[in-house]
Amino acid sequence: MMRMMFWIGARPTGDSRVTLFRFESGQWERREGWKISISLHPRLFYWQRQYKQLRATLFGLNIHWRAA
Repeated sequence: MMRMMFWIGARPTGDSRVTLFRFESGQWERREGWKISISLHPRLFYWQRQYKQLRATLFGLNIHWRAA
């Protein structure tokens, strides 16, 4: 089962991003699926690529994709 969530809300304490959209596969809780999220970020430009993970920020709009 897949879940799609729309909300504008703060992240946990210490994280300054604000989530706008999140879509994840049903197995995400067991770390077997994937997710993509879009959030507002205080940095204007940011790029990070890791194993099965990509974060890109352009003009404060952050896109994060992660596969388990």
